[in-house]
Amino acid sequence: MYIYKAEEYIPQGLSLSVFRERCKRQMPAHSHDFIEIVYVEQGQALQYVADRSYTVRRGDLLFINCGSEHRFVPQDEFTYINICLLPDLIGRRVSNPRGAFDLLTLTAFEELQAEQGSEGLVVFRGRERQSMEMLLSDMLEEYRSGLPDRHTVLESYIRIIIARILRKLLPQPTGTPSGDALWRDLFAYIDRNLDRKLTLAALAKICFYNPAYFGRMFRETFHMTLPEYIEQERLALAARLLKETSLKTEEIAARCGFGDRTVLYRTFTRVYGCTPADYRAGTGTQMQQEPARVHLPFSSASDKL
Repeated sequence: MYIYKAEEYIPQGLSLSVFRERCKRQMPAHSHDFIEIVYVEQGQALQYVADRSYTVRRGDLLFINCGSEHRFVPQDEFTYINICLLPDLIGRRVSNPRGAFDLLTLTAFEELQAEQGSEGLVVFRGRERQSMEMLLSDMLEEYRSGLPDRHTVLESYIRIIIARILRKLLPQPTGTPSGDALWRDLFAYIDRNLDRKLTLAALAKICFYNPAYFGRMFRETFHMTLPEYIEQERLALAARLLKETSLKTEEIAARCGFGDRTVLYRTFTRVYGCTPADYRAGTGTQMQQEPARVHLPFSSASDKL
């Protein structure tokens, strides 16, 4: 499977590219290291994303994340506008803090619910479609112009497009602070993936944030670093498994994302003041209860462990 690189499609000095394609032949399976937004202008095609397939036509928009395998088969002459953008552009330009996780859900095709019931699609019809096509046409013209500071204008266009995608699919729930929604989703994601590699860079990437900015935002909000939070949640889970199960420490280490028994023992002893074996037996002399955990401004999934 071919992997398209950003340098092949996005000119140096820009954070995105825009182009119109007319295609009559099948596009083989591929992925890319940039985000792709595809808007169908004319014709119809079968779109395949991972193990799903569905029909796209004029007015349909696809948000395809980095690394997502996909292909399409035109059913007639197929015309679409393609926007290729660098992932960190979204983190730098979308000011709404909830936007990062809203955009993450756009890549989870099985979870999307378009108004017409087509999973994985953002559907524009009627006046909405007319407005979107005018916006994309203006954006394409700006990209081709080569005028000074066009990058600033293009990034303004992409902010509007993203806002319309979010407005269409994910209206803000009333009475829910957007910042709380961002962190609630982050903590839930970490809670579900404690056994996997969770780095600041990886979490920032899936949230479409610059890692340095994302880490600083977390630290300023919770007065601890993101790696420190992940460590404390892994230790809390390990402590529970030690007390409530008879699992071997090797398996507990794997379930909690410590890699091996040695790392679990070293980390657990440093924070809890006793070895996992002593903690399980209740003979630890320095600490018999969990250290204080970060205070959350809401109830998170991790509180239910």
